[in-house]
Amino acid sequence: MSKPFIPFCVFLALLIASTFPSMVFSQQVPEVATYAFLSVSPNPVGKGQAVSVMFWLDSAPPTAAGALGDRWEGFIVKITKPDGTTETKGPYRSDAVGGAYFQYIPDQVGTYKFQFSFPGQTLYNVAILGKTYPQIRYKASSSRVVELIVQEQPIEPWPDYPLPKGYWTRPINAELREWYKIAGNWLMPAYSTTARAFDTGGAYAPFTQAPESPHILWTRELTFGGIVGGEFGYGESYYTGMSYEMKFTPPVIISGRLYYNDPVYPRTTFYCVDIRTGELIWTQKVDPVSPPPASIGGIFPGNIPITIGQIYNYQSPNQHGSIAYLWSINGPGTEWKMYDAFTGQLMITFKNATSGFLIFGPNGELLCYVFNAARRYILLWNSSKAIPPAWPTGSGAWQWRPALTGTVLDWRKGIQWNVTVPESIPVIPGLTSMNWVAEGVILIETVLAPGEGEATPTFFHAGLSAKDGSLMWTKTWKNMGWGFGGAGRPGLTWSVACPQPREGVYVVFQKETMQWHAFSLKTGDKLWSTEPLNKFTNSDWSMYDVAGLIADGKLYVSGYSGCVNAFDLKTGKHLWTFSIGSSGLETPYESWPLYGGMVYADGKIYVSNGEHSPESVMWRGEKLYCLDAKTGEKIWEMPGWFIGNSIAIADGYLVAYSGYDNRIYCFGKGRTSLEVSASPKVIACGSQILIEGKVADLSPAVKGTPCVADEDMTAWMEYLVQQKPMPEKVKGVSVELYAIDENGQTTYIGSASTDPMNGGLFRKLWTPPKEGTYIITAVFSGTKSYWDGYASTCVGVTAAPEPPTAPIDYTPTLNMLMIIIAVVGLIAIIDLIINLNMSRKLRKQ
Repeated sequence: MSKPFIPFCVFLALLIASTFPSMVFSQQVPEVATYAFLSVSPNPVGKGQAVSVMFWLDSAPPTAAGALGDRWEGFIVKITKPDGTTETKGPYRSDAVGGAYFQYIPDQVGTYKFQFSFPGQTLYNVAILGKTYPQIRYKASSSRVVELIVQEQPIEPWPDYPLPKGYWTRPINAELREWYKIAGNWLMPAYSTTARAFDTGGAYAPFTQAPESPHILWTRELTFGGIVGGEFGYGESYYTGMSYEMKFTPPVIISGRLYYNDPVYPRTTFYCVDIRTGELIWTQKVDPVSPPPASIGGIFPGNIPITIGQIYNYQSPNQHGSIAYLWSINGPGTEWKMYDAFTGQLMITFKNATSGFLIFGPNGELLCYVFNAARRYILLWNSSKAIPPAWPTGSGAWQWRPALTGTVLDWRKGIQWNVTVPESIPVIPGLTSMNWVAEGVILIETVLAPGEGEATPTFFHAGLSAKDGSLMWTKTWKNMGWGFGGAGRPGLTWSVACPQPREGVYVVFQKETMQWHAFSLKTGDKLWSTEPLNKFTNSDWSMYDVAGLIADGKLYVSGYSGCVNAFDLKTGKHLWTFSIGSSGLETPYESWPLYGGMVYADGKIYVSNGEHSPESVMWRGEKLYCLDAKTGEKIWEMPGWFIGNSIAIADGYLVAYSGYDNRIYCFGKGRTSLEVSASPKVIACGSQILIEGKVADLSPAVKGTPCVADEDMTAWMEYLVQQKPMPEKVKGVSVELYAIDENGQTTYIGSASTDPMNGGLFRKLWTPPKEGTYIITAVFSGTKSYWDGYASTCVGVTAAPEPPTAPIDYTPTLNMLMIIIAVVGLIAIIDLIINLNMSRKLRKQ
């Protein structure tokens, strides 16, 4: 039964429980009246849109008990269309509470008529009110006629909410359905499989955003790391755990919580950390396995508190929803344990467990495929079968109630099927292996000894149905070398050199020719082979380019050449090469080898440098790279010996472990603090104010430091987190400034850039255009490294003062006096000259 109708059945069960049937006991065979009901929804509806037609009787079948007992039979629904034609649906069988349903798509505009009819039914050995009746006849009944109005225009569905553009947290409100696209979890070492070796093992996380810059959110110290110092001399560092004692395992991320184990033997504790803050939420102690296994595939010696996570989506008429668990799976002959992921509390211990290939079923149930070559069988174990329901019968059979803490169950009770390997498949203990279960196919390989005159073995491949173990196809392949393990461990599909099959394709690496070969997972047919990798890398170290990853229609490969190559998954055509370049004197490998596999998420490839057994004086120049998966162009890089198989991505955050300092790093966008102020607070109209503030990073690793531009993030993080020298110059971030007046009108003031070298300050002068009060708002839109933010302050603008009116001054000004004096003087001079001339004339006479 689909999810929308199960609440309807629960309602019916409650209704029925409170209603006694109307019975007539006067006859030899008692008869019971029934009452039929029908609902069609939505109503009205648009032409071509689906409606739910639900119909039921007033009483449940009295003998029904959960999945057992009788059901009402022969339900019929008659539909009369607007044009008068009729259509009959059924007969249908009811569920345990007496109802049934179907979806119907009307194709005419007008009024449809629906009527439900029950033909009647005789039930036997019916117990009612303490008395058992050999048989009871339930009478026929029909519902009222329900009219459905169908219109030309469709009705609008409930609107989806957009994906978040800013900072978001867990839990996510259940109404935000579209957010599933960015809210994936990381449940197994390689996301959806445990096949993630120390040197290879790609992972594909389809439901998450992923970091677009090397901004470091937080770090956590796992154990002593980095330089030892003192008498140990130049460059001597602490042990990284590579490659057989990984410090950071598995990891698992569920609903924004990161889980990982003790970094060192005996590994008796696991931790739960908030992925957004790095804060420790809780720790859980576990009892060590006795005796502890020597290793799991030679990689993790000692006890393993947790191996994987699980989210089981349980659906029944009585219960719906997902529940999260953590599992400890310690290998052959040991116990399996299941913990509650929210609290870390032990819930169930399984005895008699057998290791195998683990995947998730369609509802998140844990499936374990076990192959036994010596006894020629394959079995499937199912966690949902191994854990019984709350009660074997009745409504308890539809309830998921894992037993109380410490309960011990027999693992073997969860075996769903056990089949013999088909005789057409040669099975040789030690040379026949089951290395992959993917996309409904179990991939079996047998290595056959070279024939006469042959230098390499024959590889026999078979595909079996993961549903029931039946044979799908067989193929044999010659001249494929020995496989990555060489003659000492021959095999092509060993997961080290055969990444997780996807998109109907599995690929293997032939190291002798440095080629990758692709095969159909459904038929076993060969599809294509690449050209030798050294054609693209110009390095014979490509013999060790054994790490592969299938994602988004491409095959990505990397390894000791220091290159990543991409090939088209349909044709094998080479698409691009990314090369780190020469390592100079720092490594003996011409470049820095890429190691530990790749991770694909959000259209990006994450890959890191490394080496199988790094010297204690570690190479310098190791980095984590983020590449554009379409073009191979580098998006960002971050120094660190980041171990590739430690990378996990969820909720937009990437966690990884660096051997340079033995710390967990979390990369992702950081929250920010934005401050703004204006001075003076009150000014006269026409005057200027100074708007100033700063933008600071609130990430726990660098809290309170100035924000910088994305292009300078690597150098800035090196300085703040890794003790490198402070860069001489870094760019800040841009802040947009706005003013809102008393009428609500917004004026764009302009942008200002922060200055990281001076505390992240920004400043700008502005002249308000008119009188009144203003709200000054600074907006930081965020970058690839930071979430957005804003802050506001207020200023007031008063009227400008009127210029003073000067009084009339009747006193001659200095200039006027000078003019008068000059004129009077000039007249006197002229008069003097005239008088002198007159005097001369009189003397001559």
